Amino acid sequence: MSEREVLAILKGSPPEVKALALATRELVLSLFPDAVETVHPGWGNVTWGRSTKRKEQLFAMNPMKDRINLGVWNGTALDDPDGLLEGTGKAIRHVKIRDAAALKKPALTRLLKAALAAAPRPPAR
Repeated sequence: MSEREVLAILKGSPPEVKALALATRELVLSLFPDAVETVHPGWGNVTWGRSTKRKEQLFAMNPMKDRINLGVWNGTALDDPDGLLEGTGKAIRHVKIRDAAALKKPALTRLLKAALAAAPRPPAR
């Protein structure tokens, strides 16, 4: 996907949220460079996974009015000693990204790396 496609789903978002979304995307792609990025215009979000298959998704970015929710697909199975993950879903938890400083916290990087390490790898094709 391209930044242009990501910006398309952010069309009605405030400038601060657009900037957070792009910075969040940059962080995820820096840690997961071989991610398959999918923009979902109907849902207004972006997902990253090992493929486009739902069972191989790892992260999702949902723009909100005043923040970004960064979903972690296997978040319920992760240790979260810093208490970043929120939510009550059966598998997905999210981190609320309210400012650029949140993206620079080592705890967030550790959490995303742990999610990547814990995610099952699909069988070789």
